[in-house]
Amino acid sequence: MGTLNEFQAQAVVDGILEGYKNYLDERRQKKEELRVSAGYAFTKGNHIDDTIAKKLQGLIEEDTLAKAGESWEYLQFTFSENGDTCLFIVKNVHRLNRTFQSSHKQSRYLVDLATINNSWIEELRTKQVKMDGITIQLQFFDFEEKENLEKLISRGAISKFYIVTYETDQVTKKVTKIELVAPDAQTRELHLIQNLTPYLATSRIVIEDEEYSVISNEGEFVGTDDYGYTAPAEEETGN
Repeated sequence: MGTLNEFQAQAVVDGILEGYKNYLDERRQKKEELRVSAGYAFTKGNHIDDTIAKKLQGLIEEDTLAKAGESWEYLQFTFSENGDTCLFIVKNVHRLNRTFQSSHKQSRYLVDLATINNSWIEELRTKQVKMDGITIQLQFFDFEEKENLEKLISRGAISKFYIVTYETDQVTKKVTKIELVAPDAQTRELHLIQNLTPYLATSRIVIEDEEYSVISNEGEFVGTDDYGYTAPAEEETGN
């Protein structure tokens, strides 16, 4: 089963921490510059994906920009190990939990990715620990993305799909847990593949306590489409 080697694992953990640190710095700067700046809370994933990509240069096959819905962009990372070509994305576990439990999402991309695991994950169900009893509502790609994914699967280009999840303490805001998990499209469960948390202790990235103060009073932000609202339709006007 494909897992990250120690260099890849450390790079992913370092990327999460440094991306988070960069995000906190931007939040501080924007809070000083603008009267209202909470919208920058939605940039954390961009900072983390970007920094992980930089840390993994030369350590994995590629990273690819992908879209979920009309406006959300994220990176997909691909690596090979023991004959498996594995694709993973990075998600905050609180956001992932909320996304999986939501039924009103328009962009349903995770279930198509999770179907990559259908051929092997049944055996895993009897061996692996499920993540915190999370029940998942998986989601699909846009049509164009779905076609591209089907081509990759049919060619056998991707054999496993994982999610790197990171968890932050609700009070201190510090990253406390990082794991590599496999989503199960059939049972809607997440299966633990690799515990990356020990690499937090070996990281050289330091986030000082005062750096968290800029978000100390915030909860976990959700995406703009998590509320189930859509923009009002434009009125048609006559010529």
